[in-house]
Amino acid sequence: MKIRGPTAMTVRSIRLVGGIVLMTYVTGHLTTLGFGLVSLDLLDRLRVSMMSPWQTVPGQVLLYGAIASHLVLGLVAVARRRSPASLNRSDLAQLALGLLIPLFLAGHVLRTRGGIMLDGNHATYGVLMVTYWKKTPFLGLLQVLGLVAAWVHGCLGLYGWLRLRRWWPAVAPFLYPGAFVLPILALLGFVEAGKEALARFADGSLGWSAEVMVALRRMAPQTPILLGWRDRFLFAYAIAAGAALFVFVLQAVRHRRPNGRVIHAGGPEIPAILGLSLLEIDRRQGVPHASACSGRARCGTCRVRVLEGLANLSPPGEAEAVLLQHLQISDPDIRLACQAILLGAMVTIERLVPADAEEEAARDADAAGASTAVAAS
Repeated sequence: MKIRGPTAMTVRSIRLVGGIVLMTYVTGHLTTLGFGLVSLDLLDRLRVSMMSPWQTVPGQVLLYGAIASHLVLGLVAVARRRSPASLNRSDLAQLALGLLIPLFLAGHVLRTRGGIMLDGNHATYGVLMVTYWKKTPFLGLLQVLGLVAAWVHGCLGLYGWLRLRRWWPAVAPFLYPGAFVLPILALLGFVEAGKEALARFADGSLGWSAEVMVALRRMAPQTPILLGWRDRFLFAYAIAAGAALFVFVLQAVRHRRPNGRVIHAGGPEIPAILGLSLLEIDRRQGVPHASACSGRARCGTCRVRVLEGLANLSPPGEAEAVLLQHLQISDPDIRLACQAILLGAMVTIERLVPADAEEEAARDADAAGASTAVAAS
C-alpha cells in the first residue's frame, strides 16, 4: 500500500534526518578509532570528548530516536516493496547491509550502553580492546563488521541523496577519498590499539592490567543480564524482519503475472502487471528508463507523458505533486513513472528523459528548483 498525503513527506524527512544523525555518530566512532594508530591512551581521551554530546539527554533522545525510527521505517519500506524490479544493485546492497547491522551491533550497543545503565560506569577502550582481542574475539569481529556495514550503508544512502544536487560533481572528488580512507584508518587503529592493549595486559605495566581486570570483574555480573537483553532484542528483530520480508515476497508473488500492456511511443509494447508502477514495469521487462533516485520521487527523471489511458493510472500522491510543482510542471498528462501505478489494462506513454542522461537531468531540475525558490523569496 502506498503512503499518501503528508505522511509520505513526513516519513521521508524522518528517515533522512535519522540517517544523517546515525552517519554523524558512525563517523565520530571511525574517526576516533583511527587515532588508535597513535596510542591507546589517546583513544580513551578522545572517547570522552566524542561521546559527551551523546551522553546528554537531548543527545540520547536524538541518537536512540534515530536508531528506532530508521530501523522501524526501514522494515516498513521493505514490506511496501511491490517487486524485486524496484531494486537496483545499489538498493540491494543497501538493503542487505541495513538488515545485517542490528545483528552485528546489538551486542556492542547493549554491552556499552547497558553497562552504563546498570552501574553507571563507561567501558574504556582498554577494557573493550582486551575484551574484543582476548576474551571474546568473535564479538570483536562482529563489531568490525557492524561498523563497516553501517559505514557502507550510510555512504550508499548519502550518495543516492547527494548525487542529485547540482554541486555534487564539484565536491565528489573530495568526498570519495574520505569515504574509502576513513574506515581503513579506523580498522588499522583498531588493530594497533588491540596490539597495544594485549601487550600491556600481558606485562602488567604500571598496574594497567590490574585496572582492566577490576573493570572486567565489575562487569561480569552484568553479562547474563546483557545477554538476555540482546537475545530478546534479536528474537524480536528476527520476527519483525522476517515479517517484512514475508510481506515483500507475497507482494512479489502477487505481482508476477502480466495482465496489462504498456505501449511506449516510438518504442516497445510490453506486458505489464496491474499494481506495479510504470517504472517497475519497465525495469521488469528490461526497458531502459531514467530514474536517478531509484524510484523515490526525488529527482523527476522518470517522468513520462501519458498519451493514452491516463484514467488507468493511480492519481498523483502528495510526494509526486510536490516534486512536479518543484519542476514547474502543471500538465496533468505528465506523471512520474515511479509513482504512477497501473490500474487498468493499457496505457501509452512517452519517456521524457533519456536513461543515459538521468543524473544531468536531475541536477538541472535541482538547479531550476533552487532558482525558483530564490526568485520567490
